[in-house]
Amino acid sequence: MTHLWYQSTLLRLYYTFQTDRQQYMKRVYRLLSDRRMYILGLCRMPQWWNTHPKDIRKLLYRARCGPRPLPRRIWIPKPGSTELRPLTIPHKTTRIRHKLLQILLRPLAISHSPNQFGFLPNRSLIQCWRRVLQLLPQYQYAVEFDYRKFYDSISTKTIAQTLKLHHFPPELSQELLDPNYTEEGVPKRITQGVLQGNPVSPLMSIMALEAKGLYDSPEYEYVGYADDGIIFTNLDPWSTALTLSTKASSLGLQLKPTATNIIQYQGQPLAFTFLGLKRSPDGVLEINSKSGRHSGTEVTLETLPEVYRTVQNSAPQTQNRQVATLTRLIDRNITVYTTLAHYRLTCTLLERLR
Repeated sequence: MTHLWYQSTLLRLYYTFQTDRQQYMKRVYRLLSDRRMYILGLCRMPQWWNTHPKDIRKLLYRARCGPRPLPRRIWIPKPGSTELRPLTIPHKTTRIRHKLLQILLRPLAISHSPNQFGFLPNRSLIQCWRRVLQLLPQYQYAVEFDYRKFYDSISTKTIAQTLKLHHFPPELSQELLDPNYTEEGVPKRITQGVLQGNPVSPLMSIMALEAKGLYDSPEYEYVGYADDGIIFTNLDPWSTALTLSTKASSLGLQLKPTATNIIQYQGQPLAFTFLGLKRSPDGVLEINSKSGRHSGTEVTLETLPEVYRTVQNSAPQTQNRQVATLTRLIDRNITVYTTLAHYRLTCTLLERLR
């Protein structure tokens, strides 16, 4: 078995998406029961090669057949606030299954609105900034907004209806919307929203937003990064924000008053900070990253590519280039092995390259 089998399998699956969506979801569900496919999910786990081959076999079996332990919830500080936000940490077996599902649902994720950039393949924060800078000169008004407790408030019923609309099998929908988790060893369940920490939760939430027509409106143009966004309009900005709020309420969502601000009025720029992009009252743009590494770096629409390369190059790099190269190959599913002998060979090779 070589990586060519995986490539041809995914290509056939992606072609089916273009021709028959219902048949596409049936194939996705069938592939979730194929033990060979779980290698792809494993390869997207950080430092999976440090796992012993015997443990890899157990993980792959439990990821496919179960039982998979319930995720555990912890509370982490919210940046720039004294509040705590819940974070659900799935078990390794659940993460492998969800990572595989991310790969299989890639065509569905790519097909979403071109103005949505949050947690979607081939979309990035830099692209979101670029789109915002392109639209600002074209409209008289712009309103920045954020949803209050987005993942905890979004309607589970609406998400279930959206998954059904996209031909998700009932068993798969029930698995993705499973409300059970543990907190300090005590089993609990959520009554609304989706669990944060599930890699598929952002995609399901974005699908629900699109199904309710939040992106399609003659009154405004919407640019979003998951639950953050900006609406551009030539009409009254507050009435436009009210229209968006009314649509969002059908999903159980509310706009956060403290994060809803007019950032452009009658074509005149106002100060704002959107996802780390800061604009001063005189129109000067700069990066205001939370880490402080790139704070104060002035940018324009033309210099964003150079800034992006600077951010990429400043990331910590592995000292041994051979290890980094081999790791990238494995992560991109170009080199995929299916037997324990190949796993052992890969682990040994990585140790030697270190």
